[in-house]
Amino acid sequence: MTGFDQSGTLVDNPQKPIRVSDYCERLHRLYHLDRDDEVDEELDKICRAVFGFCDDDISNADWDALESEFWTTPEAVKEARKFGYDLTLGGFVPLEDADYFWKMVRAKTRGLVPQSANDRIAIRLKNEADDYLIDKSEQ
Repeated sequence: MTGFDQSGTLVDNPQKPIRVSDYCERLHRLYHLDRDDEVDEELDKICRAVFGFCDDDISNADWDALESEFWTTPEAVKEARKFGYDLTLGGFVPLEDADYFWKMVRAKTRGLVPQSANDRIAIRLKNEADDYLIDKSEQ
């Protein structure tokens, strides 16, 4: 099994998978309270804590490529475990956002996240500009 150590370095045979559910208590409450306006922000916080980045740090083109790949939730959970991430609640029931977190695992393992702060800022600015142009063209 391949996974990541505490510093985010890819290593073989991690001791114990990272249980993403340990970071999701507030997220589950937000879903149950229908606080959809806060869900994206909470997902970003979880991803920064678990993976060291969020989807804003990935180019729109790379994110679209990740979204175009089809994985069933059970496949995603099984594959994520190979990289040292547990995407289940108690080892059995997949997390509500298991597919989203699996995209983050794939982004990390494929090196799609820039390492420097300047590169991350550049990607965020480009994504915002692209989104603005798309919104403008739809009006």
